[in-house]
Amino acid sequence: MNYFIGLIIAALFIGLNPIHAASIDDEPHLKNITQLTFGGENAEAYFSYDGRELIFQSTRGDLGCDAIFRMHSDGTHVRQISSGEGVTTCAFIAPDNQSVIYASTHLGGQNCPPKPDYSRGYVWPLYEHYDIFKADANGGNLQRLTHTPRYDAEAVFSPQGDKILFTSLRSGDLELYLMTPDGGEVSSSPIRRAMMGAVSFLSMVNGLCGAPRVQAVRSWKPTGRY
Repeated sequence: MNYFIGLIIAALFIGLNPIHAASIDDEPHLKNITQLTFGGENAEAYFSYDGRELIFQSTRGDLGCDAIFRMHSDGTHVRQISSGEGVTTCAFIAPDNQSVIYASTHLGGQNCPPKPDYSRGYVWPLYEHYDIFKADANGGNLQRLTHTPRYDAEAVFSPQGDKILFTSLRSGDLELYLMTPDGGEVSSSPIRRAMMGAVSFLSMVNGLCGAPRVQAVRSWKPTGRY
């Protein structure tokens, strides 16, 4: 399964009213599009490895910025699994479904950080307080994995669950690093410069994605190689 489908789903569903959206003309891959989320802002949705659940970020209800949620793949049993403090992004479910990872700014303050200036177009804020955290499947026993004073986010598990690939600004540039699931054995140097902050492993592009302006396609080769 290509796990970037979850992101496509989330992007399509924002602002759509009908439960079953119309097919896109000349689109050969996406059929039977079904809306799963209603109200608020919902994005960055990724399937669990067994395809039964989705994890995503959402601003809804009394939340002032994104928190992490899980739901069944049919859109039912939605539940918040992050604390609601700070802002969170880019969650991912471990292959064994026993843990999740996501980035959060909550150690830098309980409130939502200031929003960037969107007057000249879309901006992705690289908040320095973003660090990567690991938690139980439903958000308990939160463990901090990264400890740098700069942006660390956009983490994904390898298919075997033995590595985490993530984006970091620790060198001064957005680059890709590897670490073990406990936050140890962080690669001493970046394995590749990130494209617009994207964490990308694509088998159809010879491993690491190097195509210009490829953004937010977060997957790993099924073999676990990169």
